Amino acid sequence: MTLTSGSNSVKTDCKQDFEGRAPTLVYVWSPRMVLSALHADVAQQQALAAGLAFMPLHDTRLGAEPAGQVDRVNPALTKQSASSEPSTEPAQPTEPAQPTELAQTIQRLRQTQPSAAAALQHTIALCSAQLLQNHAQRHFPTAFVWNGRAFAQYPIVGAMPAAYWAHSIAQRLQASTAAATASAAAHQLHTAPAATTKQGVQP
Repeated sequence: MTLTSGSNSVKTDCKQDFEGRAPTLVYVWSPRMVLSALHADVAQQQALAAGLAFMPLHDTRLGAEPAGQVDRVNPALTKQSASSEPSTEPAQPTEPAQPTELAQTIQRLRQTQPSAAAALQHTIALCSAQLLQNHAQRHFPTAFVWNGRAFAQYPIVGAMPAAYWAHSIAQRLQASTAAATASAAAHQLHTAPAATTKQGVQP
């Protein structure tokens, strides 16, 4: 599957199907927007407090980096030579000398803000056509509240203090629950059999 964002095309096996997923705060972020990385733990804490799972997805324009890329370490950067003599063993292939942009961001966060790094440690590339069509990359962070059946109508856009995250999440959960209730009532009314009356006969 190929998704186009701006001038870049990203080939990825997209499996971001939310059907059947528990209520979740989907958090779309980018290493190129520093606050979206630094505030990830704040969003995660408020999501968990509201009974939601937390799902970080990163900027599609970074590409679909291999699983585990953010934890990959270049052996050439850490290996200590036991001898100053040149090795006679055949050279072994090593990882690229420079970590990816995503890996660099996670590594810096581990040093400066471990809780944010932990919140983003399972991040994967955004590839949901539904979210991309809803302008998920208009700004970072952009978060979507999934109530278990559908996404709330309006996303949460921008980094903000914890109290604002709590209010925004609660507001969208309430609105989406009310909409689902109204939809179910309308469906029930539409599918209910027509009421029949039976007139009694006077003797």
